[in-house]
Amino acid sequence: MKENAFIYDYNNLLTTNIGDKEGVSFDDIIKINDKITKAYSTVFDKPVANTKAILEALNKTDLNAIKNSAKSIRSRCDAFVVLGIGGSALGANAIFKALTHFRHNELPKNKRNAPRFFVEDNVDPTRLNALLDVIDLNRTVFCVVSKSGNTTETLSQFFAFRKMVEAQVGEAWKEHFVVVTDDNQGKLNRYAEQNGLERFFIPNDLGGRYSVLSPVGLLPAAVLGLNIDALVAGAKAMYDASKSQDVWENAPLLSAVLDYINYTRGKCMSVVIPYCESLDLIGDWYSQLWAESLGRNAVIDGNEFKIGQTPVKALGTSAQHSQFQLYLEGPSDKIFTFIAVQKFKNDIPLPADLNDMFGQDVTKNRNFSDLINIERVASTIALTSFNRPSETITISEVNECVLGKIFMFFILKTLFMGALLKVNPYNQPAVESIKIGVKAILKSDTKTMPLRTIEV
Repeated sequence: MKENAFIYDYNNLLTTNIGDKEGVSFDDIIKINDKITKAYSTVFDKPVANTKAILEALNKTDLNAIKNSAKSIRSRCDAFVVLGIGGSALGANAIFKALTHFRHNELPKNKRNAPRFFVEDNVDPTRLNALLDVIDLNRTVFCVVSKSGNTTETLSQFFAFRKMVEAQVGEAWKEHFVVVTDDNQGKLNRYAEQNGLERFFIPNDLGGRYSVLSPVGLLPAAVLGLNIDALVAGAKAMYDASKSQDVWENAPLLSAVLDYINYTRGKCMSVVIPYCESLDLIGDWYSQLWAESLGRNAVIDGNEFKIGQTPVKALGTSAQHSQFQLYLEGPSDKIFTFIAVQKFKNDIPLPADLNDMFGQDVTKNRNFSDLINIERVASTIALTSFNRPSETITISEVNECVLGKIFMFFILKTLFMGALLKVNPYNQPAVESIKIGVKAILKSDTKTMPLRTIEV
């Protein structure tokens, strides 16, 4: 496998591997060729402003400005804390887990060469107070991320920590905060401008869940000392490769098409299973992207439809001992995406003691990386034997370039799937009702206790 390789394998989605009832045939794909052509055109030939913003983020983001800021931040802090929620946090957290040492925050400073890193994506007061027990506010920089600049949770965190920092350092509190938002006049942008805080901007039409390859994800990555040029280059490589109109040469498009056909046949869940713990949080990032972009109450040709697959996060090999009984013998309502890694960052030889336990030489100069991939192959074989559809993404290794390809693959797949389903993958109208409700309750004296309760 070549350096920075990304290989998409769809064999276990086809009739040749899982039978005529559950598999997709080449004729099934040919039958919807018009829909495929239209989906491609929607994304690439006639892109809306939101789609253009994804490419804009790749081409127009000032990477040197981000790297210079990151260098300054690293010099003045021992902890870097992202304050954000949803798309403002999940991507940065996925990058952190994928590309840094598993025990990054526990390493001594001279071994990590970067600040300790925290993502606070909830307003649970116990959690926020716990953070204060492990950071020194005098040596902490907070990155406040909100696309709209009006996110209640993030603004609440920001003002709470700003008050704490100001109590310790006075006017110097401004050096402890950097803001990532869009350049419209949202509340956060105005406040940051008035107080002279360092700001980075998200392209105006770029939705939060699509923003990982903008300053939202790139600034935290740079602070961690990661290669953001390679991260962007990998994403561009996937984007450029996906311009092919031939569905058989376009991995995100083909994956979306196969997923769409399975969805029309009742596969209402999408399970993503990395067999590499570094990629565990890709599942969280993907879950928001897929659920928020495609879950809709849609009216198509005058008829109302409830649309959307439920994303499910799993992790190999753990899921084999917790979820696979359901996956193998339960309802056939799922499509599975495996992520395989050929070369791990480091390795451990399998102990020869296993040979005595199995009564034969099973180690055969194998390492733990061989074992985890054997476990994955066994899982795919089991699913295939039960006629359950799965696809596999195999990457050469987990690095910045390959991670950029993974992000862009799932982003483009989501856009193609939205076009096939005839839904707008950029808005989230139902979620807005919660945001409106939170602000309405905050502005009133209404208690949220239900009318009927049982106390035990």
